[in-house]
Amino acid sequence: MDEQALIQDALNGNLDAFNGLVLHYQDMAYNVAYRVMGEHGAAGDACQEAFISAYQKLHQYRGGSFKSWLLRIVTNACYDELRRRQRRPVTPLMPELDDGETLEDPYWIEDDQASPEEQMEQAALEKPSSIASANWKKNSAPSSSSWMLKVWIMRRPPKLPIPLSAR
Repeated sequence: MDEQALIQDALNGNLDAFNGLVLHYQDMAYNVAYRVMGEHGAAGDACQEAFISAYQKLHQYRGGSFKSWLLRIVTNACYDELRRRQRRPVTPLMPELDDGETLEDPYWIEDDQASPEEQMEQAALEKPSSIASANWKKNSAPSSSSWMLKVWIMRRPPKLPIPLSAR
């Protein structure tokens, strides 16, 4: 493999040339990433980010050891990911027990409050009664049957049809 020729071809836009460099260095890059990250998935992600970054910055390669240049990019991608993890720590939804098993019942996530639907129903039931009582105090007595119809419509349970006699 003529490394310098592949680099020059990749600089000229030949993606196959860069893929040849990736195939040659991918195992070495993964090993470095795994040593820094300590996890297989994170090491694979860091390698992928590093190769994308290397492709985008290939024009900044000034000669010398391509291997050193590439592995420095891999190492920096790993450090970036570790810094990102420190800034945004993650708590798993399914924590592991001491024996490595995960809990199947997420009891710590349970919400004792009413569901959003129940809260809306409760608000709908409370609001019309307060409006009706405010209108009652304002007018002191109902003056027409239309006011009584409005109060009945506001107080009826949701999804019940309005009787034909009231229409």
